[in-house]
Amino acid sequence: MTPPNSGLVAVAWVRGITAASGFDPARVAANLPTGDTGDALLRLGWVQVAVVGGSPDIDVPVRRPVVQIDAWVMTQPGGKPPWGQAWALAEVVRLATEGVHQWRRAVTMPAGYDPAHVLTAMAVSEPREIRSDPGQYARVGFDVEIHWRPGA
Repeated sequence: MTPPNSGLVAVAWVRGITAASGFDPARVAANLPTGDTGDALLRLGWVQVAVVGGSPDIDVPVRRPVVQIDAWVMTQPGGKPPWGQAWALAEVVRLATEGVHQWRRAVTMPAGYDPAHVLTAMAVSEPREIRSDPGQYARVGFDVEIHWRPGA
């Protein structure tokens, strides 16, 4: 078995949240989909998860990564960026940081990885529109600090 890492734990935690809300957890990953299939998936909505900082605890085996959450929705042909959809998707994840039912739970790791347990997750920034693309995507992002430990 392979030890878990912060990126995989963060993706697993977000997948658990989105699955509970009815959003397809297969549309949560570290990378955006590509090609024609990727465009179709992005029109439905996609959550990208990336570790951007943080620090492990020096006294106990707890990791504390800061994770950037980006909700992406691609514009329909001839349409305007679907900001409302991107905001709604980001809020699904942000609201989970307020719900203690998402804390202190095991997350489903990919095959071949040791188990991991998320202790807490806290939003450390407000969701914001990221307007880096001149019209093809609506993107809303924010940061979350996740406290997790290896083991079930």
